[in-house]
Amino acid sequence: MSHSIASVRIDFFRTDNTLYGTEWNGKRMHDDYHRLYFVAEGNAKVVYDGTEQQIVAGHTYLFPPTREFRYWCPERLWLLNVCFKMTLANNIDVLDVHPWWVELRTPDTERTRRRMAEIGERLNSPGFSDQLRIRGVLMDLLSPHFFQAQLTDDFRKRRRDIGRLQPAVAAIHSDPMCAVKVADLPAMVNMSRSYFAKKFRDAYGMSAQEYLRKHRIEKVKEDLRATNLSIAIIAETYGFSSPSHLTMEFKKITGDNHTDYRRRGAFFQ
Repeated sequence: MSHSIASVRIDFFRTDNTLYGTEWNGKRMHDDYHRLYFVAEGNAKVVYDGTEQQIVAGHTYLFPPTREFRYWCPERLWLLNVCFKMTLANNIDVLDVHPWWVELRTPDTERTRRRMAEIGERLNSPGFSDQLRIRGVLMDLLSPHFFQAQLTDDFRKRRRDIGRLQPAVAAIHSDPMCAVKVADLPAMVNMSRSYFAKKFRDAYGMSAQEYLRKHRIEKVKEDLRATNLSIAIIAETYGFSSPSHLTMEFKKITGDNHTDYRRRGAFFQ
């Protein structure tokens, strides 16, 4: 599977440039975006989907979307962070099809710090030139994470599987009401149900039903942030049997309460 760089789409969510102490400690669930960290000072530890990573000064870190992300700082941490999603055509996650390095030592820490900070400074600018600029800066910061990254046999197999599954995944993402039925997906890729179930779990680390549930909750999040629609209307829109069903699923998948999420009015606490 090959993809032109012209098909890359970058969506920004937020940035951070903060000196933390021991209050940088917590857990996030089901974050469907990438994180680029630069540690200017100090150190800390994160565990993403069971993988432990020490983060130290002078290094950048590229993390994929995660089901669970834990973090804690023992004393002091100056962290610059960009949260974004980088996808190819048909909503393919770039990190699903291109190998990357999680950790890199930066050769020029001051330049990296300035460029990470620049993204935050320009992020909310409506100017087209600023939006082009921060995408260029981000891609410049990201490119070393992909340089000569090892393409293992397992990664090749996963990339092939993702390519074969794309018509089914595209059907999920192209349905604005999330009404697609999982039982209909195998036929879209000419697979039996059992073979489709195995290939989907191998490729995405979850069942197609779990993927659809997570996608529905992401659509609910969008409406909670961007509209004043009632929970009853949102539940009906995305096929939940009742508002209480939505409430239960939202809590189960995100670990959060939808009322609190809407009140904060943002992705992050």
